Amino acid sequence: MTKLAWLFDVDGTLVDTVAIHIAAYRRAYESVTGKIVPDKIIASRFGMPATKGHELVFGAVGISCAQKTIDDVVALHQRFFAEEAKKHKIVPLNGVVNFLTELQKQNACLGVVTGNFEVPARNILKNAGLLGFFSVISCDSGHDDRNSIVKRAVLIAQNNFGCKKIIVVGDTPSDILAGKAANVSTVAVATGSFPISSLEKEKPDVAVKSLKEYPAIMKAFL
Repeated sequence: MTKLAWLFDVDGTLVDTVAIHIAAYRRAYESVTGKIVPDKIIASRFGMPATKGHELVFGAVGISCAQKTIDDVVALHQRFFAEEAKKHKIVPLNGVVNFLTELQKQNACLGVVTGNFEVPARNILKNAGLLGFFSVISCDSGHDDRNSIVKRAVLIAQNNFGCKKIIVVGDTPSDILAGKAANVSTVAVATGSFPISSLEKEKPDVAVKSLKEYPAIMKAFL
């Protein structure tokens, strides 16, 4: 049997941390620039590489975008995210634990591909009780784009675990596009900031409203 690897985005795919990230970024942007950035603009950058996403936000509110400004926002976001996370219980989205458990039974290699930095990513997964499922964790170093984060995980799955077929699962168009750029299969799940209609425009192999539909996802690839 062909060994499969499933690579999952974290925020909006495995756990609902959108409100926590928005609150943390709102505080970070205000602390660095003195401006309150609307939540809708903050959410629009989710799924993008860090630098590109911040450039988009700064441009939308008319702020000059220097690298030091971005670095200051990134540093403060990590601190504020940890503070905001204490106010919320991070739990897996519906269907996630059952899906991961079934994949584990199939001896699949499980990984995450996320725009979070590694320490926050591991803390999110740990707090949600999911960290133990994953053998591959590929994160943003601060200057990675989404494609490089996914390609790194794909190479690890292929070279370290002998996986011949790889599926990327995510809740943003960027997740689907990154999977396609890596020449792997893709699953779009509409549990984040993007409706299923927006995700379907990128032509994923499978599109679902939530991971509660995991039996249909598994049937498509197993």
